[in-house]
Amino acid sequence: MAPIAPVAPIASILLLLARVSRPHVAFLGRVPGTDSYSDLDRHPENEPLSDAIVFRPEASLIYVNADAIIETVLNRIRKIAPSVVGLAICDLSAAPYVDLAGSRMLHELHAELVSRGITLRIIGAHGSARDLLRADGIEEKVGGLDRTLTLDGALRAKAG
Repeated sequence: MAPIAPVAPIASILLLLARVSRPHVAFLGRVPGTDSYSDLDRHPENEPLSDAIVFRPEASLIYVNADAIIETVLNRIRKIAPSVVGLAICDLSAAPYVDLAGSRMLHELHAELVSRGITLRIIGAHGSARDLLRADGIEEKVGGLDRTLTLDGALRAKAG
């Protein structure tokens, strides 16, 4: 077997960084007839939420992608009549790790949403992510970081 050229590992790392720096952010809608939610772009038959936006970053929230994620979320809100959105839910179930830059991005997103009259909630955060977010003070801003709160539960709490 021929040795791997020294360029291959470097190219692989660069491709990985490029992919991580602009992760897919899924905007969720209700699967018809269920209490389940999935990506509206991949499943256009899903029912959009009338007065809420739910987004799921499909990567860890870290320094290299924090700006791209907030930009994606704010662009989506601008596109969908922001005056009708009263709630934004960040589903962190697909983000196994959050670093300090990711937490600071959530602080920045919270401030931007509050200025528009939109409440931010966070669901699905993994244990270590909850620990960091609590230590960085985001828990009080987003109404808690309950590990048992589901997306459907968060939407029902808003409606109630």
